[in-house]
Amino acid sequence: MDGTTNRGRRKAAAAAALLFIAGGLTGASVDRMWLNPSQHADMQLTAGELSDHLRLNASDEARMRALLDSIEPDIAAASELGADSLRASAARAHERLEQALPPESRQGFRDWLVEHHNKLVKRLHGSHSHR
Repeated sequence: MDGTTNRGRRKAAAAAALLFIAGGLTGASVDRMWLNPSQHADMQLTAGELSDHLRLNASDEARMRALLDSIEPDIAAASELGADSLRASAARAHERLEQALPPESRQGFRDWLVEHHNKLVKRLHGSHSHR
């Protein structure tokens, strides 16, 4: 076989692999956004959810709502840059949120973060145990 035939086969194999991966990603996206949207919605942090969980008063809830609104573009931009950027941006956001809370609500917020993280990991990995 000549080099042209091998190159053509490599290109075809690479294209097939990319199509396979794209199909898998599309299927996962469709599942999470349209077929089972409640799981995606359940994992979002909202000011109302935070307020209910921490029993914040109206002014604290308004402050948290404004802070979450100001943080959202940073998180969206970080998610475009990859997992490391998103992780760092989320850590900064959590710190800002915690510092904006009344001191008596901060431990409840930290507990909620752990609970939220555990739910997210369970949903992403299923209930399989790795031994």
